[in-house]
Amino acid sequence: MTASVLVVDDNRSLAENLAEILEDHGYHAAVASNGSEALALADRFGFDAALIDLRMPGMDGLTLAAKLQEDAPTADYYFMSAHCDRAHEQRAGEFSREPIFDKPIDLDKLLRLIRSR
Repeated sequence: MTASVLVVDDNRSLAENLAEILEDHGYHAAVASNGSEALALADRFGFDAALIDLRMPGMDGLTLAAKLQEDAPTADYYFMSAHCDRAHEQRAGEFSREPIFDKPIDLDKLLRLIRSR
């Protein structure tokens, strides 16, 4: 079974680019540009992993992950940010064993993590 990855970033072109790369590597990918859109997509399609921007207007990435985790507790959660502080790192640790990806994303590392799930 091919893993499905939800990519969420308020920079839609970045999210679409990441989704395209994931699809080129054999994964299904869905793109959302905000928390509400991501929740609707997750509700309709489900996902095995989520790559979420920490800082988005409206609903931030950690709040989104908490909501997504209610319905998808076994999914893997990964976070990305151009600017991350210690508080974000600590809270992200509640959802993910992995460190936050700095933008631009280390694609090789992301693909290894998703492949190993």
